[in-house]
Amino acid sequence: LSGNRNFDGRIHPYAKQAFLASPPLVVAYAIAGTIRFDIERDVLGIAPDGSEVRLKDLWPSDAEIDAIVAAHVKPEQFRNVYEPMFGQRLHGGEKVSPLYDWRPMSTYIRRPPYWDREGLGALA
Repeated sequence: LSGNRNFDGRIHPYAKQAFLASPPLVVAYAIAGTIRFDIERDVLGIAPDGSEVRLKDLWPSDAEIDAIVAAHVKPEQFRNVYEPMFGQRLHGGEKVSPLYDWRPMSTYIRRPPYWDREGLGALA
């Protein structure tokens, strides 16, 4: 699956297991027709000329990805979406925070530590 709804029976009642993967990996496993192989080493399929096709033959390099992002992902695309969101206000004029109000004492939903500015987060 490439989404977050990975629970038994989501795809089909007889599908008892679901595996979460990035969309390109979902496509690679679909081409192979199974998940029971080493995605980095085993053959995904055979090309019309008879040569073996592996993931490394299909997967873009970091340089190719960087070139696509540089050419097509622009800061104004994000500004157009997020600046209006951060500028929202309640009917009475009080500013509304677009951020989730994390409750530190919750035993169900907790703020992930990845982006914390203190401690061990990525922004620390």
